[in-house]
Formats: sequence, C-alpha cells, structure tokens
Amino acid sequence: LMLMEKEEEIRDALAESPILGGIRAEAVEWMLSVVVCYSFSAQTAALAINYLDRFLDSFRRNCHSEKPWTIHLAAVASLSLAAKVEETHVPLLLNLQVDSKYVFESKTIQKMEMLILSTLQWKMNPVTPLSFLHYISSKIGFKGYLCRDFVRRCESLLLAVLADCRFMSCSCLPSSLATATILFVLKSFDPSIAGEFHGQLIGILGISQVS
Repeated sequence: LMLMEKEEEIRDALAESPILGGIRAEAVEWMLSVVVCYSFSAQTAALAINYLDRFLDSFRRNCHSEKPWTIHLAAVASLSLAAKVEETHVPLLLNLQVDSKYVFESKTIQKMEMLILSTLQWKMNPVTPLSFLHYISSKIGFKGYLCRDFVRRCESLLLAVLADCRFMSCSCLPSSLATATILFVLKSFDPSIAGEFHGQLIGILGISQVS
C-alpha cells in the first residue's frame, strides 16, 4: 500500500484555485449526498472523489469556472464508475442524479465515463485512506458494536477531510490521513488506548511522524 500511494500522489492544483476549488467542493458535496441516499459504502465515496480529483488535475487548464456544469458532469461520471467498482446494485444513470443541479442524458454521462477511464489509464483501484483504515482498524481489537462505531466515525471524518481540497497536497498521503484520523477517533474512545497504539501505528506504516 505504501509503495502504491507514492505513485498516485495528486498535485495541489485545485487547492491553488479558489474558484475551481469552490466548484469542486459543490460537486463533491452532491456526490456525498447521493452516497447517503443510496447507502453506498464509504469506499465508493472515496473512490468517486479520487477519480474526480485525478481527472480535474489532468484537465485543470481546461476546467473553466464559467462552465461549472462540466465539472458536475465529471462528478456524476466519477460516482457512477465508483459505484460500478464497489457496489452490487448500481442505479440507472438518470436515477443516480438525485437533486442534481444539472441533469444529463445517459449517453452524455457514458461519454464522460470513457474520457475519465482513458485519462486515468484505467487505474480504478487507487490507494485511499480507507484502504489503510480497514487494515489498521483490524489490528486494534475492537469487536461488535464498538468496532462498527469506531470504523463509522473514522469513515465519516475521512470523507469530510477528502471533501476539502486543501488536503490534496502531496504531503497528505492516504496513510498519513488514515493514521491521524484513527488516533483522533481513538482518543474519543479511550485516551490510554490511543497512546498505547500510537507506537504500533508508526511501526506498521513505517513513518516518522503523523501528519
């Protein structure tokens, strides 16, 4: 996982463009609302955001603020692709556009899907903070409801972080975001557990400090 994430770092282009960042934030907010509506997994949401960010990073010079619908179209296509990767049941493209500011025909979305796939070179299984979260959380030893509640809190916080383009810089690797999130949530459960597990996290991930 650590080697894979180094290959998939995303530049900070969107964070440097307030206008583009604002349009992206609106698109991500919409995607997350659809994830909740259809009870998609947190990993589906993380993948959709990852696809959108990587696509926008590749086309950042052509992402004009006067055409925000193009970014929303990319968001719809990104979410559709993520759902196809992660979910068992995927709604029709028209039904996927819940409370959407723009509504696109299925063929238009499908064309954007193909553009995204080709732009991302069909690399649709990137390392996300959720990849590390699920691995690390299995080492903690929580069981039953406590485990589910812990993972749910971590997923909720991570998605909030991923929705903020300020965290797209190369210094915020998926492993760092996952580790910081886990430690933060652990403290809300039991501070003594967080302190005890801190050293183990550093050893597991092979990092010198938590970002």
